[in-house]
Amino acid sequence: MESKNIKLTSKDDQIIEIAVQDIYKSGTLKSILGWDDKNIEDITDDDIPDDAVPCSEVDTETFNLIKVYFDWLRENSDESKNKEWFDGFLNINDDSLFKLIMASNYLELKDLLDETCKKVADYIKQCKTPQEIRRRFNIKNDFTPEEEEAIKKENSWCEEN
Repeated sequence: MESKNIKLTSKDDQIIEIAVQDIYKSGTLKSILGWDDKNIEDITDDDIPDDAVPCSEVDTETFNLIKVYFDWLRENSDESKNKEWFDGFLNINDDSLFKLIMASNYLELKDLLDETCKKVADYIKQCKTPQEIRRRFNIKNDFTPEEEEAIKKENSWCEEN
């Protein structure tokens, strides 16, 4: 089948076009389209909806990032994990990164989900204390000083060695 696009409606009501071959990278999109039991070679023009398919869990900005990822995958084999490419691609603000994590999970894009979560893990590893992690991710400390002390005491074994 020649390269065809599927129209999706994003969370912010924008039309996004995704190539049929990229739809097959997402278990969720395949399922939404009812293509779970079809091979990509079996998709015909009749299988491609005329109207945009709602995909209200992902906003346009995040879909655009996912399309960049799909483009990269088409140019590189799935086995070629290019750390430098991902480092550059994921050099985005925290809000966009977390939206990309949520979208990757929702769309069942396992490799992208793994890479985005690794990025967050790398950020956490750079922090030395819980306070640094809270500052890094703008997390409010909702423990009272007493609760925090009790938790430290409970987990004092972590500090041994």
